[in-house]
Amino acid sequence: MSAGPAGPSESWSSKTMLHAWDHGRDALPAERALVLLSLAGHDALHWPLGERDATLLRVYGQTFGDRFEAHGPCSTCGEGIEMRLSASRYVAAARSAEQGTLQQGAWSVRLRPVTTQDVLRAVDGQSLVRACIVDVRFEGEHADPDVLPTEVLQAGAEHLAVLDPFSEVTIQTRCASCGELASLTLDVSSFVWTEVGRRARALASDVVQLASRFGWSEAEILDMSAARRELYLSLLGAR
Repeated sequence: MSAGPAGPSESWSSKTMLHAWDHGRDALPAERALVLLSLAGHDALHWPLGERDATLLRVYGQTFGDRFEAHGPCSTCGEGIEMRLSASRYVAAARSAEQGTLQQGAWSVRLRPVTTQDVLRAVDGQSLVRACIVDVRFEGEHADPDVLPTEVLQAGAEHLAVLDPFSEVTIQTRCASCGELASLTLDVSSFVWTEVGRRARALASDVVQLASRFGWSEAEILDMSAARRELYLSLLGAR
């Protein structure tokens, strides 16, 4: 499974970003991802997390451009690492299985990938694994998922990551400071939300300046192309 099919609007407009910030600022991180995708024409509640995040990156690329930066500390020396990445590259590489079977001793557990709905409903890691169970067998016979041993549930959590590898994106690079190989984990939904929020606040500032000077409404300002807004702001000395 790759990124979801293209929606009717595969980018976020100026109005959309302000709307997303308004409706998602007090929401949970998983809910924010759903808000952003719904405004691009997608209902992603039941999608695997990898498919959700790959689609978020695709819409991000259509809105802001393919290249983006990832930041984080080196796990060896603690110095900051900065990488320039391609959204389209990671979208193309995103894959997840429909279902998979975990064999743990006499236990056989069939699992499906985690969805955003599962994350929102789960109270802990074990309940998240249980939500993704399709079938359980013990020595070949059907068994109740509620009687699964803790070690099987722990193995189930690891198996879910294998089923949907794009649900947690890990990037390896060489640290410029110490020369050691370092790993950065990219939380796609948080990264995209942070960027949309930053752009929304910048747009709000533009609206205040142009409305104060010319008396235009928010809707009139946001309906302008970005280039036209930049022209007026430059004439005001705001750019």
